[in-house]
Amino acid sequence: MVKWLALGCAVGWVCQLLPPYDPRFAHQRKAVAALYDALAAEVRASVDGGSSTHPWPGPLLAARQALSVLPQFSRLAASPLFGLVGEAQRIAQHLRALGAWPG
Repeated sequence: MVKWLALGCAVGWVCQLLPPYDPRFAHQRKAVAALYDALAAEVRASVDGGSSTHPWPGPLLAARQALSVLPQFSRLAASPLFGLVGEAQRIAQHLRALGAWPG
């Protein structure tokens, strides 16, 4: 019995060393990346004199919703993503002030 218990502990310890099966916060990272893509597309369009194909509310709403579904205990680990969304909001405010962003 002790041998089986030791074997179970060894297997459990080895499993702790394996990399995670799924990357953490992948959906949230994609939503924040889409937000920054929308910001970059808007700046590119304003430099080229055209109009953007990415409206502001869609990417911002997606990023905010993706972060809001995180459980409370994992929000501390994802705090850099919350900071990026806040920084994107500040960038968008500057773009609006410069007249480069509609809305």
